[in-house]
Amino acid sequence: MGSSIPTSVLSAKQTARLSIDCSSVSRQLVWFRKDLRVHDNPALAAAASSGEVSALFVDDPVA
Repeated sequence: MGSSIPTSVLSAKQTARLSIDCSSVSRQLVWFRKDLRVHDNPALAAAASSGEVSALFVDDPVA
């Protein structure tokens, strides 16, 4: 009738090997609210000087 989906369970040792040490990684999120200006954006400049940067822009036609 129904097919079963095999699942795997990782041991604690396997999980420890797969985990990433994020303590030394600094990532900043910069939210562009109205425009995508980057050449004079103080928030982007501050974030870029302190580590990795992820940028977020959501196009909201209602706003």
